[in-house]
Parts: sequence; C-alpha cells; structure tokens
Amino acid sequence: MMLFTGFVFLFCGCIVQSKYISKWSILGPFPRAKTEYDADPIEAFGGISTLHPGSKSEKFLSEQGVDGTVGWGEFRASPTNGMVSVSFQNINWNRYISDMGDLAVANFQAWVHGRFKVQHDGIYVISCTNVHNFEVVSSPIDPEANRSVQYMGDIYGAGVNGAVRYFKKGTFAVRFILAAKAQAQFRCDVSPASDGHRLMPQSAKLGVVFDVVNGRMFSNVVSFQIANADTRWHTVEYKAIKAKATARDITVTSDVVREAIAPGQTRALTLNVTLESSRKDKLLSPVDAEVEKCHTFVITAKWTSVPAGHTRSHRNAHVPVTVRCRKARQSFRFTFLDHDGTGAEAAAIAPNAPCVAAGCPVVLTHSGVGATPSSQADAYKHKATTTDAEYTFGFDAAWVLAPERGGAHNWEGQGHLSALASLEALRQLASRFDPTRGAEVGRVVVAGHSRGGHGAALFATHFPDRTRALAMSSGWFDREYYGDANPVFTHDLQRAHLDPMLRGILEASVAENRCDRSAANLKAVPTLVRSGGADRNVPPWHSRRYARILREHGVNVTYTELPGKDHWWWDTAVANDGGVLFDPEMRAFLRQYLDTDSNDPLVVPSPSSACDTQADGATVVFRVVSLNAATFHAVRGVRIVAFRVAGREASLTIQRRASGWEVASRNVVAFAVIATSPLWGCSVTVDGTDVSWEAALGQSERERYDADNATVRTLCKHHNAWAVCPEIDAHGEQMSPVYAGVKASETTPHRGLQLLGPMRQVFATPWQVVVGTQGSDEDTRALLDIGVYIANNHFAAVGTAVSVVNDTDAQCTQERNSLVVGGVNSHAWLQPPRLSNGVRHGCHVQSPVSLAIDGCVSVNVTLSGGCRMCGIDIGVATLAPTSQQTLALVVSGSSLGGIRAVMSAFYASSQALTRGIFSNMLPDFLVVTAHGFRRYGYGGVLGCGYFNTDWTVAEASAYLAC
Repeated sequence: MMLFTGFVFLFCGCIVQSKYISKWSILGPFPRAKTEYDADPIEAFGGISTLHPGSKSEKFLSEQGVDGTVGWGEFRASPTNGMVSVSFQNINWNRYISDMGDLAVANFQAWVHGRFKVQHDGIYVISCTNVHNFEVVSSPIDPEANRSVQYMGDIYGAGVNGAVRYFKKGTFAVRFILAAKAQAQFRCDVSPASDGHRLMPQSAKLGVVFDVVNGRMFSNVVSFQIANADTRWHTVEYKAIKAKATARDITVTSDVVREAIAPGQTRALTLNVTLESSRKDKLLSPVDAEVEKCHTFVITAKWTSVPAGHTRSHRNAHVPVTVRCRKARQSFRFTFLDHDGTGAEAAAIAPNAPCVAAGCPVVLTHSGVGATPSSQADAYKHKATTTDAEYTFGFDAAWVLAPERGGAHNWEGQGHLSALASLEALRQLASRFDPTRGAEVGRVVVAGHSRGGHGAALFATHFPDRTRALAMSSGWFDREYYGDANPVFTHDLQRAHLDPMLRGILEASVAENRCDRSAANLKAVPTLVRSGGADRNVPPWHSRRYARILREHGVNVTYTELPGKDHWWWDTAVANDGGVLFDPEMRAFLRQYLDTDSNDPLVVPSPSSACDTQADGATVVFRVVSLNAATFHAVRGVRIVAFRVAGREASLTIQRRASGWEVASRNVVAFAVIATSPLWGCSVTVDGTDVSWEAALGQSERERYDADNATVRTLCKHHNAWAVCPEIDAHGEQMSPVYAGVKASETTPHRGLQLLGPMRQVFATPWQVVVGTQGSDEDTRALLDIGVYIANNHFAAVGTAVSVVNDTDAQCTQERNSLVVGGVNSHAWLQPPRLSNGVRHGCHVQSPVSLAIDGCVSVNVTLSGGCRMCGIDIGVATLAPTSQQTLALVVSGSSLGGIRAVMSAFYASSQALTRGIFSNMLPDFLVVTAHGFRRYGYGGVLGCGYFNTDWTVAEASAYLAC
C-alpha cells in the first residue's frame, strides 16, 4: 500500500494527512445509455469546463430531477474506507421505474469533481476505483477542455494504474462522468510515488496458475500483473525460482524474459515454468494427492530504469506462487496462451478410460457470471445412488472443458475466441500428458448455463460443422433483448439526435451475436434447451422463444421446463443427481452425441452419394447464414466468404433437386465449398448459373486450403455469373479477393478474411499498441499517454497482455495486429514507405480514411466519387491493412482533443458490462468531432460504416456527413 509519509495535501480546502480525496461536488443525475456511449448533458451549455463545481446557482433540466431540475450536491468519502456513496436521497427510483415500465430508466450519469492541493513538486499516482476514466485538470475551471488528459479508471478494482505524472506545487482537480444505476460508489486516491514506489514492486499480483495433475505437470503457463508508476520507461526481467518453502526434491526452472513497460502502464506478463522432481518415480506428488497448497515457487522480477543522469536503478519484485495437486478424475486447472497471447485458464475433467486413436470427444461448457472454471467443471458430477460416498465426475470416455476469460464478454468477442483457444490448448496438452486420452476437438458437444447458454449457442451458430450437439440451460440468445441488462438506445440523451440509419449501422456491428438471426445454421445440430419454471434471473420466456425459433428452422430441438426450479439448482429429482447441468436428462443427451459423431447424413467423409439425387427421393433444404464472413464458418461444408454489401446479413438457401443442387444467394459474392460438403463435385446451379467445377485453370490454382487445411473451392460472382474463382485474369490482375484463409499478396488492396472487421477483429490475435514519435516532444508524450490509456483499458476489461511500443521500435510481423496511435505527421507507419533499391523497409499502413492538412477527412466512395468531412478537433478510428497484410486500427485526428474524443466510446452504466475500448458496437471506421461527439453522442458522428473488399467505403452500409 502506498503511503503519504512526509507529504501534506489540501483536499477541498481542508489540510489533511490522507491518501484519498474526501470531498466531492456532483452534478446530476441525468439519463444515460447503459452499454453504449452517450451525450454529455452539459456540453450544450458550454461544457463542464465553464461551470463552477459546488455552485448553488447552477441548475439544469433533467428527467431524473425531483422537480425536473438538478444541481450540484456535496458528497464526502467514508472515513473508514475512503469510498464515496452516491445515492440521490430525494429521488424515488421505484416511481420512475413504475411510471415508465422499465428498469433501465434508473441508469444515470453525473459529473463528479474533486480538488486537491499539492504542497511539494513530484511524481504522483492518481487512481479512481469503480470509475471508467477521469481527467486531471490544473484548475477547477479548465478553459482548454480538449487538452485535458484522460486516464484509465480502475473500473473492476484490478489495481490498474490511473494518472502517473509530475505535479508542480498547486491546486488540481479530478473530474469524470459517473455512470451507474440508481446508486454508485467510487474512490479516488492521490499517492506520492517515491523512488521505490515508482517501480511498484508491491503492484505485482498473480494471475493464472496451473495445477499438478496425478503427480505430473499438465500445463506450465503462469501469469502475473505489474505496474510502472513512473514517468519513465522501465524494463522488467523476470523468471521463476525456488522459494524457501519449496520442497528439496523439487527443481524450478523457467526462461528469463525481458519486457518493456511504458510509463503508467499496468501490464500482464506470462512465463513458462517447469517443476521437476528428483524422486525415483519422477512424480511431483502422489497420483491420488488432493492438496490445495502442494508446491510453491517465486517469480522474481527485476526492474531497470534509465533516468535523466543515465544511471541505472534496479529494484526487485517477488510474486509467490502456490500450486495445487489434483487427481485427473476430478476437476483440475490448466493454463495456456489465449488467442491474443494473454495467459488464460480453464478447468477440465479427464476421461476415466482410454479412447480411440483419434482421441476422446469433448464437452465444451460455458459458465455463467460469477462461476469460476473449477466450479463450472465441478457441476459435471453426480452420485449414482443417494448412498454413494463419492461423486462421479465427468464421463468415462470424454473430456469436460470449462474455459474462462475475465471481463464483460458474455462469451462474445474475446470470450468466444478464448473458448476456441482452449480447445486447441486441450488438444495439444492432453495428448502430451496421456496419449491414450487425447482430445478430439474437431467436433465437440457445446453446453452452457445462463450467459454460458448464450456462449454455447454462439459457438454452435458460428461453427455448426464443429458442433455435435448443443445443450443450453437457463440461457438467453440476444444480449440486447435480455431484460434490462443490455438495452441500447432507450432513455439515452443521444437518442434525440441519432439518425435511424446510423443506429442500424452501429447495431449491425454486433448483430453476429444474435443467435436468433443465425438459428438456421443449427438445422443439423441436435439441441436441448432447458429452463427452470421459477427462474427470475433469466425467465423461461427466453428459452421458450429460442426453442420456438429453432423449431421454425427445422432444428431437432427438445425443450424442457422444470416446474419450480430457479436459475440454478443442484438437485433435480433427488439429492446429488447432477442438477441443472448434469442430471439424468442432461447426461443422457450429452452421452448420446458424444457417442455419435453426427446424425446428419449429409456430413460424411465421402459425400459422393449426396450427388445421387434419386437415392432417397427426399428434398433436402438447408440454409447458410453469416453476419460476418470472418467469424462464421461452414454449414455442411459451405462457408460464405464475401458479402456484396458489408455490414448486412448474407445467406445461401441450398436445395437438392432432381437436376442437382440449387443454390440461391442473398448478399453473397463468394462462398467456399469444402471437400466434405455434399455439394463437392456435384452438379450445382447458383442463382440460375450452372457451375463447372472443371475451370480453365489448373487444379493447383483452383484448390486452396482453409484454416483447418481442408481442401476447398471458392465460387465467385462476377458480372452476375458464378464460377470457380480464378486467382488472376488474362492480364495478370486479380479479379476477386483471395479467400478461404489464404492471405492476399502484399501488393493487392483486397481484404482477405484476416483483414475483415469490425474494429474488434484487431483483438482477435496478439496485438500491440504502436505510438507515434515523429512529432514534437509534447505530441509524442501525449500520444504515449493515449497508447497507455488504451492498453490499460483492455487490461482492466479483459486482462489483455498487450505491449506499448514506439513506432521506430515496433516490429511489423504477420503474427500480430496493431493499434496505431498518431497521424501522418507524427507516426512513422503512416508516412510514405521507405524504399531501398526498390525494396520496402519497415512497416507501412495505408489508411483508407485520410486526414488532410486543413483538418478535413476524405474517404473513397465508389458510387459518388469522393467524400470530405470537415470540422474542428476531428477524431478518426479506422481499420487499415499493414504492409504485412495484418490488420491495423488507426486512431488519429486533427488534434489531440479529436483523438481523445474518438477513444471515449466505451462507457457502461454497469461495471459488469464494461468492455474494452473499440470492442463493442463499432463498425470498420468512425469519424467524429470532439464537441459534436460530446454534445450529441453518436448523433454527432460525421462518418461511420464499413469498407468493401477493396477498402472503398461500402456506401450502402455507411453514414457520411458529406
């Protein structure tokens, strides 16, 4: 804990020896949105910088005010814990909820302002808990609002750095918008960073850690977090060593890793650790050991800094690690590197018996809010009789896998990708641990409870050909439809200014998470939907509705509603029978499809019989639905890989007739047919065009390979006719994008699947924040602050391990996406590429949204030529390709105020709904002005939408103020 020894602060006029700001002025409440950005209620009247916090004369109209008006109120922090409790005592929230018939009416926003006085020059750390972000300004009234610096709040209480900066003696103010529902708590601390504290050894906290299983290591990844509370860069060198309590017969080894930590950054770091035993049997513990504190070791981290005098300073941090010992026939934790390089954790239950050579099938189970991986896996246990002394865990011949990724993902985005990564990790680790009990992850049974029910349905609709069966318990299918938890554009201020078309563009960016929209993909996936009849957390309405929708699409769905059961239960009929996730009905369903690879006659290793249209005399009809070509995969071996209009639903209706297979497309210009598809090699007609599989090009040019290395052929629409896609035409020019997982060449402007949006796709792989250093020293420092803000934001939201790197030091590789902070004049990657003897050097990003010297933004619109959007303090966030054909998200602007404005679109009224910046409800590009975005919210957007495959703006799915 940081102390104030020797430092005296003046908080709101009172000299105290304290580490938290004790007195606050709060203006509100005003209505606000819950999961999306909203307008600032004060901006229309000059903005917060023109007001006098604490003034009794400043009044504003508000729907939430007692008499329709609100003013400044005084609030004090608790002397026991420093927390400020915000509840507007005179407001009857229940009356509002009753009058409006909507719980969401209690979502509010309020401006919060607190002052402190620094008596001595020095470096200080300011952190605000339960706050999204905050500003530090030099006086109560800041005439240059756009130049105030935003810092990351510690919204989850994870220990994230806030403001780390040098303060001269004087008076300063912390201010922010507080977003909450009916009431809130927050706390802001101001702490001096002494030489020791700047290195923050006490900030080191353990992240994920593995278990020892049956006396052996199953995995070896350990993660921890550490903070740099200094205004200088620091390098940390870390490794694992034995602790004093480590057993003598245990050896601890690891690599020695060096990482740079940016000023003010809180970062997650990972390490591969090996424990070895000198015992004769080489076991780390007895096979049947079940010990919570089984082994210990220490991660030691040595900080190195280079201050102004070029004298290196060092300081060590020590992170103690305790390892559990578990049996494989109970749940155990294992760790792995997630899709974005972050250390991740999952729990598993191993099969009781050996499996076939291909491996044991897997139940991939998604947890609800608050459930840990271990508790989710432990739910897969029962007692065969009420008199049994021990539980039976899992299955005889199948794995149970329960992954987790921290944060508000609802198994969408980062959570969805983490579930996928856990499958691949289990496949690699299981076969290495015990070759007779490998994991077959090509086709899995997916299950889940509550939000995990949504996660299971999301996996199944996106990967129907990888899904044996779906078991959805007490779940929901659409985040925005689920009660009052996620309503969008309801009572928010921006609603009065928001163009309906623009609203549709924003909502389209998250439409892929609506499992009702893609329910048709599950026609060949047996599905069990269950709900408790007395469930009030997720009422049966949601399960009933989804089951009805599935039945409409011809899905083999069973709906079960258990009378009297709530959201969760351990015992369905008798004690210890398995409950909500593992009672006799669930076990029978799961076992049926673990034992049967597929009940779909059209998904077979050799589908040639599917060409025999007279084989059974039946008419076969199925649909392939995609709302994002990058994330939706094959249905019966057919995958849509390019849309005619980006940002809209695309579909194929496929029917077997006497003449062969007929395909009717909607909004599709390219789709892939995998060799396991019933269409492969058969007579196929697409939109009335007979397709010849024997195209003029050679076989090597026709056949490509998708991400799973399955042979595919891609059909493309060209001049309203369909044919096998040629890669090049007679003139050597590319006729169509390269799809099916093959990356486009460096010279082509076309977007392959790896370059598709929306913005959150940047975070689908390991990524880095690359900040510009080509401008003035002041601009370089400001861009670094912004880069650290983004990195800290994603660490707070989902624990992301991301590096912040200067543009001259960053590596441009095919394995890493980049978030680029800066403009043409300040960032080396955005400047013309350097050529030497005709060879390009370094990384180059060709932004499809260009910012001119006059402050106007230009985009290329195919149908109407060009488009220029002008304004003061413009901010731009846009996807763009790098010279390595990786995806970049460029965050730029005509001023620092513009950049800060475009970064602000990530608020949520509920902590549990806060997502990482740029990861929710944003399409391929966004253009705003600082004042317009603050005053009108999304109603003040200049440009927003999606790009075509050639990086021109898809005008049919874009909003442009030109």
